[in-house]
Amino acid sequence: MLKIVHIVPTYYPYQSGGSAYSLYRLNCGLKNINKVVISEGIKKKKKNDHITHDLNHKVFFHNRFSFFFINRIVKESKKADAIQLSSFFFPPNIFAFIVAKVFRKKIIISPRGEFFEYALSRKKKQKEFFIKIFNLINISSVFHATSEEEIELIREKITSKKKSIIKIFNSFDTEFNETETRLNQFLFLGRINPIKNIHSVFNVLKNTNDITFLIAGEANLPYEKEYLIFLKSEIKRLHLQQKVIFTGKIHNEEKYKLIARSRFLILPSHSENFGNVVLESLSQGTPVIASKGSPWSILENTKCGFHIDFNKEVEIKNSINSLMNLSENDLIQVKKSCRKILENFSTHTINKQWEKLYYSKLL
Repeated sequence: MLKIVHIVPTYYPYQSGGSAYSLYRLNCGLKNINKVVISEGIKKKKKNDHITHDLNHKVFFHNRFSFFFINRIVKESKKADAIQLSSFFFPPNIFAFIVAKVFRKKIIISPRGEFFEYALSRKKKQKEFFIKIFNLINISSVFHATSEEEIELIREKITSKKKSIIKIFNSFDTEFNETETRLNQFLFLGRINPIKNIHSVFNVLKNTNDITFLIAGEANLPYEKEYLIFLKSEIKRLHLQQKVIFTGKIHNEEKYKLIARSRFLILPSHSENFGNVVLESLSQGTPVIASKGSPWSILENTKCGFHIDFNKEVEIKNSINSLMNLSENDLIQVKKSCRKILENFSTHTINKQWEKLYYSKLL
């Protein structure tokens, strides 16, 4: 049986964001492939404790750079048919690179937007050094991208001759189908991180009436906490205390109820390689205003939202006004269009593409 070893910063059920949960859904669907996941995460009472999701799907959590983490990477990777990484710059990857070079293992790498300019600007020298080392080692690798722009960025940064690039979307299915009454509110859902550019809507919001902006997420890293402080200071400076509400992080059914109650969702990020939250919103028939830094031009083509420049207040204002003024009949049509888009991202469809990659001559 084919064996894939995943080395990841986070994985379900601990500390998992959109990309980690997307990988979890993929692994749950591939029943006939042996998956071993090695993740930084909760410290276990016993060093060999692990979570078994099914017979061929096990997850080991270790402290980063602990002996057990490194030993697990080397031990499992040597026996694998391929090593799959859900981050390019995750420091423990260096051990996967060494194993791949010495034992001639193929590597699949999902940078998850890490090569976008804004993402590279943080710890820039460290990341440039990591890229140089990878290009020098010249490992046989397959890079996984979720947009055409990300493909071009990978080509630009990774000069190794032994690479190929394939585009596969993230998968999405939801068991929730909420029928909440739409309120005069719109929603941001995700990490409170500077790259998300949440404050870009504040000036427009200042000149609107009877509308509430909900920010659903949390700040964990030091620079995220600094950004949260900045957001709160801007809200106070612009006198938006009655218009902007922080809900904290929300989960599962409550998250989808909040989406279903909102007029629309915004994704104002400086850059996004995908944006799982867009699919979460569309699943509830809720349109989306996404930034030009995301790959969601399809929103306008299908009349499910807008794809705008969040540096231009007039574009933000016009798109907000358009979605706030949708009639009930308009919302019914939007919901139908949203469901149509989701067919392209079903787990069944995406898993077939991954199976094709795993069994292809690329690996």
